Amino acid sequence: MAERYEIPSFISQDPKEGDPAITWDAFERPKLRKFYGDIVLDRYIGGGMDGIVIKARDKHRGRSVAVKVFYFNNQPPPIDARPALSISNHMDSQNPLRKKQCQAQHYKGAPRYWAFQRECINIALLEKIDASLRLAEKSGREILLNLEPTTAREAYRNLKSFSTESCDREPEADKLKPFRPNVRINPCYGWTQLSRAAINARFQEPSAFQDEEQYFAIVYDFVLEGQLEAKNVINQLNYFHITGFLNVQLNLENWLSTGVLVDFSDIVPLHTGWKWWRKIEYRDNNFGFRDEEYIAESIRRFNERRYKSTRTAI
Repeated sequence: MAERYEIPSFISQDPKEGDPAITWDAFERPKLRKFYGDIVLDRYIGGGMDGIVIKARDKHRGRSVAVKVFYFNNQPPPIDARPALSISNHMDSQNPLRKKQCQAQHYKGAPRYWAFQRECINIALLEKIDASLRLAEKSGREILLNLEPTTAREAYRNLKSFSTESCDREPEADKLKPFRPNVRINPCYGWTQLSRAAINARFQEPSAFQDEEQYFAIVYDFVLEGQLEAKNVINQLNYFHITGFLNVQLNLENWLSTGVLVDFSDIVPLHTGWKWWRKIEYRDNNFGFRDEEYIAESIRRFNERRYKSTRTAI
């Protein structure tokens, strides 16, 4: 029998067109708007703990998109503590993000985040931040932020500075500097739903899906692989940190082109509470990403492995 669920509070039926609202109320209750279009599924790209990714074609706009289909339509059950789920087991011990996990500790019965919820909130917030930056640039106004936030209070105040009710920052004016990011955030075209039948019409049957279900999905721009550049990755990590997100892991498999994050479960919004947005880890992120030499060397090794695997596949 199909699992019953209600439309979650973090998505909207409004079409993903034009700029989103940037009032503080909208920031406090972010909602990802809906993709309305005709998608033609092309080929399976990959999958993981959260779902699968399919390359597809947006027929109306004539562009390639990546559709991430999520396994769970509501809060997933606790994880079963299989060793393969522990990211830290497979990370370099010197990685500054080694202890920053996307899930709670992997003991049996540990809670699991809801990936669809996390990504919807993240994308809704990021599009508001982008809209605010563009409006500020158009009006010749600077957005002033604390560029080295280490506390939840500083993260919240930075985030509120993007809203139309930007808070009074006079008490900490000496810490504020113009925020002029130069990053490429992967565009999102909204959320949608796909049936198992639609998914399996062109693919081998994914056992995690059920015939009678409609599964939540998010439509992203399709990004090609490329040689990652350390400056692009570091700039984007810092962008997320400054705007209030916790970077929970540095998994270079989730970065494409010259440095574009494509898995938005790798960052955690303030809105998820202290279970996932951990104060100490946020503070440490502020220093971990300054280790540019280590990150650059990690990217160099990763690029070599990716190039060799590509050559082998040809």
